[in-house]
Amino acid sequence: MIVVHTSIPIDPECRAEAVEAAEVLAEHSRKEKEMVAYQAMTVVEKPNVIRFFEQYDDVAALEAHVETDYYRAFEDELPDFVDGKIETRRFQADEAETIRFDVDELGIELDAGRTE
Repeated sequence: MIVVHTSIPIDPECRAEAVEAAEVLAEHSRKEKEMVAYQAMTVVEKPNVIRFFEQYDDVAALEAHVETDYYRAFEDELPDFVDGKIETRRFQADEAETIRFDVDELGIELDAGRTE
């Protein structure tokens, strides 16, 4: 699995347009066959940063994604609203595990792997 996390600082005056462009990209991207997950979001502490969290089956799926018309359209729009350096981190995970728990189990999950 390939995981990509991208942060894009946006000009506050162009926030609405940037968020709309991100929503369109995310909507189309989630329909890709080898897409595991694709989320576009802003963060409470930094409302003028759009973050993308992407999961792909493999490198080929990621490469196919960046060749799509909607990805290229988003790329073409970036200069209109970017305000700073874009940061992307890419990870390759051989294994992934999903752990679900209730809030009252939070301490148990965190302590389970600790040795003192």
